[in-house]
Amino acid sequence: DSYLWHLASMFIQTKSPKITGVATITILYTMGFLGSALSGKDYSALPHLGAQLALMIFVFIAHKRIHYALPLLWHLSILGFLNLAGGIITIPSLGSSEQLPHLLNDAWFYHEWLSYSTLVHVYGFAVITWVNWQTLCNIIHSRYQRRLIPSTGLLLLVISSAVGYGAIAELLIHLTDTCFNPELAVNYADICRNMSANVLGATLISFVIKLRNL
Repeated sequence: DSYLWHLASMFIQTKSPKITGVATITILYTMGFLGSALSGKDYSALPHLGAQLALMIFVFIAHKRIHYALPLLWHLSILGFLNLAGGIITIPSLGSSEQLPHLLNDAWFYHEWLSYSTLVHVYGFAVITWVNWQTLCNIIHSRYQRRLIPSTGLLLLVISSAVGYGAIAELLIHLTDTCFNPELAVNYADICRNMSANVLGATLISFVIKLRNL
């Protein structure tokens, strides 16, 4: 607990007052999910919380150098909330007579392609692509004092890098399942669905970046 409060003070006492609100909200909901997981002895949620903590530290360090736009930081916070909610919150299985609860990530809305997890992938990789674009723009501006225009070639570059991150994540998940959950390791339909959602999200935000020059 003392470490979390130290982390909170590190975020809140930053020289940039603009991130105080988003940092506070992010820390509060993360601690809320942590308390919920520990009180319910849901230790399977700890990897999600560990990844969230690592992401918070990474974004804080990167923001001090890159100075991301405040709306982007809020979207990153929302993405963190959605990821934690999907791996921790349980809902009743409406299609089962036993009404057994299952994770929000396993909720399906339409057939085999529209699920909570799929929507989070679309949204998440739109945000990641936007992060890539702002990172590239800020690096070029700080080194060469030039402002990048979102050309098709540059947008393809940031889309490819975002989708590449997704491919690495899917590979790591597949290897983990192969070692610890062999019955899930051959579920290539999930991998295909996730990768398709990643490409869709990255492509959609690229049009927004092109039109609004974010």
